[in-house]
Amino acid sequence: MTRWQEVDDLGLDEEFDELDPMAAPVSGFTPPDQDLVDQDDWQGDDEVDVLAEGRGPWEPSHGFPDGYGVVRVWVDDDKRITKVRLSPSWREKSGRTPLVMAFASSFTYINSYGRDDSPSDLLQVDEGEASRPFSWEQIDELARRTEQLTERLGALGPESEGQWRGTEAVGESPDKLCAIRLELNGDLGSIQFNERKLAQSRVREVTDAVVKAHAAALANFQPAQYEPGEADRLTGELQGLRNEALAMMRRGFR
Repeated sequence: MTRWQEVDDLGLDEEFDELDPMAAPVSGFTPPDQDLVDQDDWQGDDEVDVLAEGRGPWEPSHGFPDGYGVVRVWVDDDKRITKVRLSPSWREKSGRTPLVMAFASSFTYINSYGRDDSPSDLLQVDEGEASRPFSWEQIDELARRTEQLTERLGALGPESEGQWRGTEAVGESPDKLCAIRLELNGDLGSIQFNERKLAQSRVREVTDAVVKAHAAALANFQPAQYEPGEADRLTGELQGLRNEALAMMRRGFR
């Protein structure tokens, strides 16, 4: 049995069926404006000329590049790592860009993809009925209470913020080559390699280790629980006052 057969088949390509120079994803930030792979790495590959001319808009099926031309990572709809590729010259490139840094860049793309980073409106409108008849006196009372709550909210310190409670999950590949840490929300955090093993590993062994380490981390992951703080309570009261005022005005103008 060969060393390749001893590794579980994860459906990855052969060792030198590696990166291609496709554009990086757009996920709320601007990726590095550079080729993903040095052209010297791809001399003699007829496919490069086709890819270099562009394959249309980037999509997740193209994989998430690192911006340094070292790694590319594929994930499924649940952001589980399913495949990894390394550049054929990854050892030379890792001298300039450590492998952990290259993966960190790719992980940033993955974590950001599909996330809505636009500000959320904490004061959502409740279309319910008003609890009291409309009057300017009632509106004035709501305004005074709103001002009081706003002042109290502004005087709060950081200790009044809600907290996420949980532990970060860590997973290690069976061969102890790679370990991946997940953030409290399940996002990809840091990655570490056993440098001694890494120096003796082939591309396929490294890519398999990353996939398996992430699977192990997900198996250990427990979603964190959010504990609201005083700031959350006051914000909720403010939302209730605003919704009550709007409901009274809707009721009065009918």
